[in-house]
Amino acid sequence: MTRTTSDCRMRKTNDVEEAESLLVMKEENRTIHDDVPSSKDKIVGEVDYGEHKKKIAGGSCLSICQMLFLILNIVFFMMQMATSSLHNADLYSNNKRLGELKIEEWKEKVPTIVSNMNIALKTPMKWRPFVYFHARKSGGSNVRGIMYQMAQRANITDNNLWLPCYGDRGCVPFSLPNPVQNALIYGSHLNFMHVTNIMREVQERKNLLQETATLSLENGENVTYLKLEDSYPLFDCVTTIRPTVKRVLSCWNYRFNAPKGLRGVPLLPRSNALEPEDFANLLPKTYDEYGGGCNNEMARIFGSSVDETHINTLSLSDPGFVQELDNIASRISKCFILRIDRCEDSNKIIEHFIPWMHGTDLCSRHVNVEGKPSDTVSEEAGAVILEQNYIDELIFNLGEDLFEKQLERATGS
Repeated sequence: MTRTTSDCRMRKTNDVEEAESLLVMKEENRTIHDDVPSSKDKIVGEVDYGEHKKKIAGGSCLSICQMLFLILNIVFFMMQMATSSLHNADLYSNNKRLGELKIEEWKEKVPTIVSNMNIALKTPMKWRPFVYFHARKSGGSNVRGIMYQMAQRANITDNNLWLPCYGDRGCVPFSLPNPVQNALIYGSHLNFMHVTNIMREVQERKNLLQETATLSLENGENVTYLKLEDSYPLFDCVTTIRPTVKRVLSCWNYRFNAPKGLRGVPLLPRSNALEPEDFANLLPKTYDEYGGGCNNEMARIFGSSVDETHINTLSLSDPGFVQELDNIASRISKCFILRIDRCEDSNKIIEHFIPWMHGTDLCSRHVNVEGKPSDTVSEEAGAVILEQNYIDELIFNLGEDLFEKQLERATGS
């Protein structure tokens, strides 16, 4: 019985070991089968790989498209820049040609303009005052002083004068006159159109717009309207002219090379220490303590804009250059012209055209306040200055002709 029991136990142990071996074999077989993909797994894998290739291909295509788009934008921008440069070059050359033709047209009209000029009133009146348009650095401060003396001689009281720095008027030459005052004499850094608008508003109605025109409406009715015509005299006026380069150099040295401490204005080198490139870079960007530059003084006084940045950068590349030149020429042609560098001839013009200033002697008052000799610069620097002040140079050329014809009429020659 003992043997039988022992055999049973041995058989049971063997059965357990055999069962465990079979179990291990099954697990190993399952692992082996799991490592081998089924046909279904193969299909899914192939689909995933195809999608992955498509994504890669799509990404590459997108990158190429983006790159092409960027390149096209760059090419388009460069073409625009080139077109703009060509346009500016064409505009520059066209404006120069047309500007010179325009001034020649005005010069041809000078004899007629001067022969038709009215002599100023013996005494300025509120309905026809006298205006001095003071071009900076052209000897104008002396003229203001003489005007004040002559006004006193003519018994014109200070309350009827707008002459900054004289009489009871504060020394604010860049200020604007009070329209309500309705003065008899004005003299300062005034803009022609600003004074014109004042006169339109404050003068007696009979001296305002009188020119009319007729127009037929669509329904056949005729209507009459007032035209904006300034050929009638709103005021008598005088201004001074000076060669362009000399005026700019004088302006530069007075306003930007002034003694240290002048209201905190940075001290810049004198004009004769600057290179042509320095003028090209600084002149359009430099302003004095009053916010004024040195370029285009005639446009500042007789032009249509009071925007100082526009005035100081006005050039041949400006689309409105020729029209503004025409406006300035029209306005300065209404004024008597003086030249301090020809003071004796200027005295003759005053004597003939401005009765209340008879006896004026500009030569006795022509003083170099700073006591410094005028600078000379290289021909190249002068060319840069003229390029930036081309509208002034053309107007100076017209002013020369006006001066000569006025002198001829004054002397009867």
